[in-house]
Amino acid sequence: MDLKLFKENYAVCNLSNNISSPICVDTSSFYYITKFKENLSIICLNKSIPKDVNVDGDWRLMEILKPINLYLVGIVSKISKVLEDYNINVFEMQVEDKNYFLIKEYDVYNACKVLEYNGFKFI
Repeated sequence: MDLKLFKENYAVCNLSNNISSPICVDTSSFYYITKFKENLSIICLNKSIPKDVNVDGDWRLMEILKPINLYLVGIVSKISKVLEDYNINVFEMQVEDKNYFLIKEYDVYNACKVLEYNGFKFI
């Protein structure tokens, strides 16, 4: 299974529900917006962080390059399990048939080595 590791640093931002649209996001790069009840979160490039928000930064983005439909079982859980076994925290996101992971910058080297050892390949 081929993976891509993005070079840029990303941040997970928790915004006030009073913000109707996060217009500050650089839409030329990966971003992910979720809203449920009073919670509004954005994952975006560190350089795109809106002012006055709660931020957890220094994440790196990894993409599974093979499209995974909603009914294909096991690939995402295998990656999560491999990383969990080495105490590497991941944040997983799915957009249609694309799967992404956020991994903390300080864990990226170990995560890549562990995944390569378990048969994954970085492109």
